[in-house]
Order: sequence, then C-alpha cells, then structure tokens
Amino acid sequence: MDDLYFSHVTTDRVDSWEDGLYQAAHEAYSRKVITALYLKDVVDMVIEEEGKLVLNDDTALWHATPSEQVRKNYVGYIGVKQPFMYYGKPIKHAFVFGAQTYKDHLSMLKWITQFVMDASVNKKLYQEIPMEDYFETKRQEA
Repeated sequence: MDDLYFSHVTTDRVDSWEDGLYQAAHEAYSRKVITALYLKDVVDMVIEEEGKLVLNDDTALWHATPSEQVRKNYVGYIGVKQPFMYYGKPIKHAFVFGAQTYKDHLSMLKWITQFVMDASVNKKLYQEIPMEDYFETKRQEA
C-alpha cells in the first residue's frame, strides 16, 4: 500500500454520531484527502445500515465503498471522554477510513479491527503517537 494519511482527534464530547464523524474526518477533508461526496457516502452507508459497525461495544467504525472520492488512503480517529450513543451503544472511540481500492479497504478494515483488540488490553495505544506508529507499521508490512 502506498502512503496512508492519519488523523487523531480527542474531545470532551460530540453532539451526535454525525458530529463525531465530521470531527474525525475534518482534517482529511480540509486537506483534500477525501471529498464531501465520500463523507456523504459514509453517512448514507450508516443510515442504510450497511456501514454500521461497533467493535468491543465502545468503538464505532465508519466507512464506505472504495472510490475516486478518496484521494489517499486514510484512517481518522476520534476519542471522546463523554460517550455518545450510536444505535444503542455508548461510544468512546470511533474510526473513519477511506480506501482507494478494495484490497486496501480490506487491509485497513483488518488493521483497525486488530488495533481495537490490541488496545483493549493496552489503553496507551489510543494516544496519538502510538496509534500513528501502529498503523504506519501495518502499512509498511503490507
């Protein structure tokens, strides 16, 4: 896999899952890594229940089908101190990701799932530098 753009946001609270998604994706959007159409696709996938994933009961995972609206493979994270409700689950962590190809999409889905499992026993992974290093190592191994 070529480069991977990564962003990390922490905040006290978000107003809704949509607010969390937009905060997690804001940096990538403002740097033109992903487009507004990709974000719309992510929201549509969640609403249509195809993109609704919760891992470990406290981590949401938002994504859409790979497309040209993703200009660079991307993983965004948001951590919130006050959980927000997402389809009946209190969420403290969320990832949004975008991939250019199906192969990259599956790799990134695998990496995020592995990360959430690893972070359940090592909470320090949720800090920005360890998290970025984790995903960079996975990218280099791919």
